[in-house]
Amino acid sequence: MKPKKRPSPQPTRTFDAGALLVAAAAFVCYLPALSGGFVWDDAYYVADNPILRMGLADAIRAIATAVVVGNYHPLTIASFALEAAAFGLKPAVFHGTNLVLHAANAVCAGRLFQALGIRRDAAWAGALLWAVHPLRVESVAWISARKDLLYVSFFLLALIAYARYGRDEARGRGAYAASLVLFACSALSKAMAVSLVPVMLLVDHLLGRRPTARRIAEKVPFALLALIVGTIAIAAQRSAGATPDAPEHGWLARVVFACYGLGFYLMKTVAPWGLSAFYPYPARGFPPEILAVAAAALAIGALVWRYRRARWLVFGAGFYAVTVAPVLQILPVGGAVAADRYAYLPAIGLSFLIAFAIGTLSAPRRALAAVALVAAVLGASAWARCAVWRDGLSLWNDVLRKHPGVAIAHQNRGVALEAAGDHAGAIADYDAALAAVPGYADAWANRGVARASLGDRNAALRDLREAVRLDPARATFRFNLGIVLGDLGSWDGALAQLGEAIRLNPLFAEAHLNRGLALEQMGRAAEGAADVRRAAQLGYPVDPSVLQRFARAR
Repeated sequence: MKPKKRPSPQPTRTFDAGALLVAAAAFVCYLPALSGGFVWDDAYYVADNPILRMGLADAIRAIATAVVVGNYHPLTIASFALEAAAFGLKPAVFHGTNLVLHAANAVCAGRLFQALGIRRDAAWAGALLWAVHPLRVESVAWISARKDLLYVSFFLLALIAYARYGRDEARGRGAYAASLVLFACSALSKAMAVSLVPVMLLVDHLLGRRPTARRIAEKVPFALLALIVGTIAIAAQRSAGATPDAPEHGWLARVVFACYGLGFYLMKTVAPWGLSAFYPYPARGFPPEILAVAAAALAIGALVWRYRRARWLVFGAGFYAVTVAPVLQILPVGGAVAADRYAYLPAIGLSFLIAFAIGTLSAPRRALAAVALVAAVLGASAWARCAVWRDGLSLWNDVLRKHPGVAIAHQNRGVALEAAGDHAGAIADYDAALAAVPGYADAWANRGVARASLGDRNAALRDLREAVRLDPARATFRFNLGIVLGDLGSWDGALAQLGEAIRLNPLFAEAHLNRGLALEQMGRAAEGAADVRRAAQLGYPVDPSVLQRFARAR
């Protein structure tokens, strides 16, 4: 029997013009993002993140255990902390790092394709199309999506190292060890990295590595690490209430939406129109378009199965399927049926298929010219799409144009309007959010803050009490309720709420400061001195005159 040949890796050059071209294109297409500000979850990750104001020792301890917006990703938070320490809280710095990471990821994608046997020019063509696609904008232009960029960086590097090991096991022990370390870094950047384990099996299949006891055993450390990270991720999501105990949709509906998700990202890759920062679930039932996309995904899956002997097809389609599987809402997370950022890594599998197809051509000039033309069109679309992520108003106006009446869009546009000083406009948006979802705790809380800003403290008190009733574990709700109670002269109530905010979040510097000030108002300044000092230790900009006043009161 004639042995099957493995695809040959492409030799590495000291200087590769293709890598330079792809990196430059990946950077240039997203340059408008540099002028963007903080939007959406950026307040939690960066702008109002107390960890970024701490001293080094406190920050390291906090990063090791911090769960931010229901996610445990210490390396991602550490990257933000390093930037903040070096450059301050300047949005352009964080955006610039995102652009550099994306450009590096584009180069890694091309290197991975070459490590898997694809010809150099075809590999860079596939990487280019992935890099400039407008479906990448959310991951690049949104500071909070740093976790996607960072985990994919380590993920791709881990795969490249593993592919090198797979080609020469005897001399690739160092590459195997590097792959495991890089996988750990990827998992600590975002839990979606757990999909590396099934992708390793796909690499084995592509390279013709038959399963043996030893080759199965070599996956065990990766699988154990994936199990630990997955368990922590689920616990973190549950602690933040992102995974409901009783999901709104039953199992049948979730299977349909999972099939829809498989087709959705394929559809948006081929036709990237109508992109949105939020894709709501249908109000009721299954609209025809959802059923059609789900059916198309199943049909494509059946076609891949029919031609499963083609290893390249199994790898590309399998890479897409297993990396997108964690976000197909079988286990519901959040309130969206899909998100552009979820396609960041899976789309590399689709680009692999394009690269492979080009690599089979003996005279690919026309194909490469077509790739250049398509890349120019996609890059221009990505450039334009970056403007939507400029600020909260442009982002949520865009969502509401495409999906009118979405509660989260009204709530978040209200936050943006309030930041711009339009309290009345913000209240109108909070009213719209509550009309759509009466139990929306954030909208109750933010409407209370807006009403307090307009001087209507009694109405603010009612709203904030309702927010606390709906979600008693939110430290910010307790804090704002305490502030309003203090404004109304109810110092005992204010002290109780501020104390609860600190219990829920011991790093809440502003709550420490205001509890100290409340104690001062109650004639107990000596007791409040410790809180004021703690606020300063946590990096809150306490006025020096306040520190001096409390120092005298000790």
